[in-house]
Amino acid sequence: MIKFLNEYSYTIWLGLLKDYVFGIEWLDKNFSSVLKLKPLILIAGCPGSGKTVLACTISYANALRGRKVLYITFHESKEKLFKIMSDLGMNLNDVEVRGTFNFVKIPIPLSIDNLSDTIFKLISKYSPEVVVFDTINPIMTITKDESVRRVLLQNFFYGLSESINGMTILVAESIGEDINLSNIEFIADVVFILKQRISKGLISRSLMIKKIRGVEVSVAEIPFRICSNLGIVLYPPPILEEVSPEYEELELPCEVLKKVVGHIHKSMHIYITYPPDARLPHATIIPLSIALHNNLKVLVISYIYPPDVVKSQLLRALSLIGLKGKEVEELIDKYIVVKSINPTAYSLDELYIHELRLVDSLEDVDVVVIHDVGLVSRLSNASEYLSKLYNQLNYLRLKRVLTVRLGSYVSNELHRLNVLLSSMVLRFEPVFRDGKFVGVQAYVWRRGTTPYIITSEELSRCLEEIAENLRRKCFSR
Repeated sequence: MIKFLNEYSYTIWLGLLKDYVFGIEWLDKNFSSVLKLKPLILIAGCPGSGKTVLACTISYANALRGRKVLYITFHESKEKLFKIMSDLGMNLNDVEVRGTFNFVKIPIPLSIDNLSDTIFKLISKYSPEVVVFDTINPIMTITKDESVRRVLLQNFFYGLSESINGMTILVAESIGEDINLSNIEFIADVVFILKQRISKGLISRSLMIKKIRGVEVSVAEIPFRICSNLGIVLYPPPILEEVSPEYEELELPCEVLKKVVGHIHKSMHIYITYPPDARLPHATIIPLSIALHNNLKVLVISYIYPPDVVKSQLLRALSLIGLKGKEVEELIDKYIVVKSINPTAYSLDELYIHELRLVDSLEDVDVVVIHDVGLVSRLSNASEYLSKLYNQLNYLRLKRVLTVRLGSYVSNELHRLNVLLSSMVLRFEPVFRDGKFVGVQAYVWRRGTTPYIITSEELSRCLEEIAENLRRKCFSR
């Protein structure tokens, strides 16, 4: 897989390519072969969905590489367009000065012949290798004759790529997937439909790849964001065709877990749950001890606490089993990285991809701990939550990462869903006798074993062993 350190290195990479490009890393890696056809590309979507940004992205990337671009618009202001694209990291002024980008605003023509003459004069003047029409909807008002429209779209525009020996890009307003432009999508080589919806009070955008001629498309819809200085940033989902195997075996930190569970593997997924009104420190100590006992580097992602609070809670949890002092703090700093994410600021796609990018950005991450997953599960419908989570867990498993997800018991449906995807389940519950709290017990189940209740007495002995093992294994260095 090609990786780029930043947008500058990707721009340098673009300059090394001989063919046309989309200017978006993921599209170029997967679908650049279609650009050898000198294609007709249709970009459709509702107002505000990012059509012009995508058209400018493709134009700018090719203009940077010396391809001459003719950008024809019937309504866009040059000053406004150049300013907006500059904010998104595209310096159209620069490529205009180089002579590889020409912006032309023309009035809506009175006839088809008038339009054809105007376009051919512009092509003759600039000799472009890429021609963009933003947008073609006003052209449809020239005539009410559907047959004339069809000739214009299917003959004139389709033949344009061949006549310039380059690429033609048509931008069109549409409602959802209903383009309704004389079936232009049937002759286009590439059809991108940009969608947007309101999700959790935020605009959620996606790029639908409806058609790419000659290329098998396995991912139909990709979430994206329009970001300052970056433009369009795609979040392609990590869909894996096969479930990866189990990897290294890990040692458990106490005898009762060894007796009940046997062993675990580095690529497993552990689900830890507890009552929402009894967030017990045991839920933190067990996964933390597994990681420290096996010298594993941990990434903790919290949905509800900032990093400093998470670290103080980890220190407090260890102090409850008698592990205190500077050595403990150094141990936490050495093995644990904490990141906080507000899940309401992302769509579910963006959230999971953002988390995976965090994992990829850090070296030698062995364990990913996510807290509190009950919050995210309530922000999404069950089917969407299941599919996104399943792909994310498979991706982490492929990377040989142990995934630990902690969450309050929100509902029976969501609990069953989380259990369904788990290799191991730990459910902590407070124990009361005569109305008094006397301890904590844990329901434990590992795939392929019989469920077991670890009593409060057994759990206390387990914590004592954990403390002793960590003193001997980690503090003696």
